Amino acid sequence: MRKIAYLFFCALFCACFSASAAPDKEGGRPGEVEIEAKSNLLFVPVSADSKYRKISLEDPESGKVIASFDALLNFGPSDSEWEAEIDISAHKGKKLVFKFEPEGNFAPKLRQGDVPARRDYLRDRGRPMFHYTAKNGWMNDPNGLVYFQGKWHLFHQYNPFSMNWKNGMHWGHAASPDLMRWEYLPTAFYPKFSASGKADEAFSGSAYCDAENRSGLFPRRGGGVIFAYTSTGRGECLVASDDLVNFRELEQNPIITGRGRDPRIFFNPDSGLWTIVRYEESGSEKDKNLRKFFAIYVSKDLKKWEKTDEFAEGFYECPEFVKMPVSGRDESKWVAMDAAGNYIVGDFDGKKFSQISKKPLRVFYGANYAAQFWNNAPGGRILATCWIRQPAELMRAVGQSFSQTMSLPWELRLVRLRDGQYQLRASIPEEVASRIEPSGRDAVGLPGMSFANNIFEMPDAYGNCYVLQGSFDISECETFRLEVGTSIFTIQPQAGRYMVGRLGGGAPEVYDAQFSDRGETLELTIFVDKYSVEVLVNSGEAVLFAGDSFINPEQRIKIGSNGALTINDFYRYRLYKDSAAERRQRNEKIMEKLIEKKKPAP
Repeated sequence: MRKIAYLFFCALFCACFSASAAPDKEGGRPGEVEIEAKSNLLFVPVSADSKYRKISLEDPESGKVIASFDALLNFGPSDSEWEAEIDISAHKGKKLVFKFEPEGNFAPKLRQGDVPARRDYLRDRGRPMFHYTAKNGWMNDPNGLVYFQGKWHLFHQYNPFSMNWKNGMHWGHAASPDLMRWEYLPTAFYPKFSASGKADEAFSGSAYCDAENRSGLFPRRGGGVIFAYTSTGRGECLVASDDLVNFRELEQNPIITGRGRDPRIFFNPDSGLWTIVRYEESGSEKDKNLRKFFAIYVSKDLKKWEKTDEFAEGFYECPEFVKMPVSGRDESKWVAMDAAGNYIVGDFDGKKFSQISKKPLRVFYGANYAAQFWNNAPGGRILATCWIRQPAELMRAVGQSFSQTMSLPWELRLVRLRDGQYQLRASIPEEVASRIEPSGRDAVGLPGMSFANNIFEMPDAYGNCYVLQGSFDISECETFRLEVGTSIFTIQPQAGRYMVGRLGGGAPEVYDAQFSDRGETLELTIFVDKYSVEVLVNSGEAVLFAGDSFINPEQRIKIGSNGALTINDFYRYRLYKDSAAERRQRNEKIMEKLIEKKKPAP
């Protein structure tokens, strides 16, 4: 009987394995599969629990490489399998060869089609509730954030073949009516490859909604969107689209070359010039004269570009540059921010930037990177979304098919302090605030609880996918400590310092805070999702970020201090995907079905 059972399970395993793997085609070499291109896309099986292998797709007739990646190529059954696509639309009717590092005499089960297989990604185990993630694979910098024709369009760095940062960057694409519910759309930009297989990747960039068609690039009313991105093989390139479905590169590409990347493009109505701010470098670390800075370029026609300024010494990657009104004052200033979140404030005459800030400041701290402002946001608001970084191997270790998370959108405003300096403040935008339930439940159980030099576990604050709001008396507190799962947020009110770290993760990152004053009350709003935590401090003087695994439904929240601390209140709230109005309409429909309507009298 044991032998029969053993043979049954062996047969079952082989059947499952053959569903994702097939023998090499007869007559082919080991590690090669011949295909005839019949569709627009070739789908390759990938899984997080596979190992990285070199793969390539080649045209044997010309000898050219069509695509080449380090891929988590999958040969057998996996709980975290997905399909990564290669664009073969330009090769229809040709015989192509898919090459890979072999495993035995098995080959991956390739599939052709014109669109990816449809599925409900929200049902994936561990998919965050209110944070955007790529449908599968690796994601990092947000790119080309734009509001266009009634929808928010999110583009981002994307590698569907990997769970780590690897060469072969695409631009992923998703759209949302409300910044909370996202629909995955087809990949916008694919990497290109030279005949030898060297990748020309689509690195980071930005988008500008040319609603008035100042560029003359769009044939119909309503204009379109202009993208600027870094082509690693050419330089800065422009792409235009009037529907965000079809994208066309402009003939003048590349428009800017040299040591630089990450172009932020916009039309400046004050100067009447198209403007690009990009990150640049000169010198070298070897010669100890490496410079990192932002550079400004202007153009009248998007074709000829003139470099007019270098500024923001020491700023690194992904420049943001925007004109912002000063709250409560009849004036505006320009804000420049780098990938780490450092920002400076100043004046801009259309060609040169004059810094007013005494030193770089921050409003975002911790695991945030590459914050980008949404272009064309309704009401002229400045909304920012950033990449929340996670330990690179974390998502593979927990068996997920996606890696990294985007932050919630944060609304930014510029304020002028009593000393004449300007600072950014962050707040929760209406799109998020309207989804927080109006009444929460006490997460402490002891309002007005006081203690000193200790740490306590909050009895009704555990798990994930909720919002916490708390008020604390810190008048005699030297250090305030918040633990969410394995992440640690430390605030030193008197020293003006933030620290973000991880239990067992070594020394935390330490930041100087931009406090407006040293108040006696600390107020926090904490968003806890499955792989990220965001903490809004006081009236928006800071947002602290952590990226980790918070998927444990029993994980605990702890509050501690050095010195005396009083918890005035601490409440837990639900955060809904749909708005209050949508929930009300849904409830009304349910009530209509439950209430028996009177029949009209005969």
